[in-house]
Amino acid sequence: MIPRLKTPRGLRPASGGETTGSVRGNRVVVRPAVSSDLTAIVALERSIHEAAHWPAQEYAAMLAPVGNSAIWRYLLVADAQGELLGYAVGKLLLTSAGALGEVENIAVAADSRLQGIGGELIRAVVEWCASHGAKEVELEVRAGNHAAIAMYRRTGWRQTGRRPKYYQDPAEDAVLMTVVLPGGPARKTG
Repeated sequence: MIPRLKTPRGLRPASGGETTGSVRGNRVVVRPAVSSDLTAIVALERSIHEAAHWPAQEYAAMLAPVGNSAIWRYLLVADAQGELLGYAVGKLLLTSAGALGEVENIAVAADSRLQGIGGELIRAVVEWCASHGAKEVELEVRAGNHAAIAMYRRTGWRQTGRRPKYYQDPAEDAVLMTVVLPGGPARKTG
């Protein structure tokens, strides 16, 4: 059981690892990505200047079976009747000490923000990490992204550090945040 990460407005858990709800009158489903989503994922990523820009092949590789790798990745999307509203990438690093989860990337279309979609994508990544043994999940967020930082804090994340000038174009610090899952290490906030 993960900490009570509040389900965002209008969205609710559904069967099969999906979350459903309504945004702007449209049914929204948060689900694992499939290959037919890749073009829309890359287009959304490219439309957001501050988003991390990865090669299309990087997203495609996330859909392949995990195999014996020590790094697992999970790509999921928020979809409203075929329209991609957002996506997120979760990562697990498997070590002899256990699994460490990370929200590696998240993006929500500009006209779909502040409607709970980003929060639901984050919650889905955290649940995936927890289901694979992670005791904590971390992320980096631009220091100037006050809306995201506030949402993370509301859902149990704590600031654990800062990386000066981590982001480029525009140059900006990264705020490091962590949510500790049940059985995870006690951690000081910073």
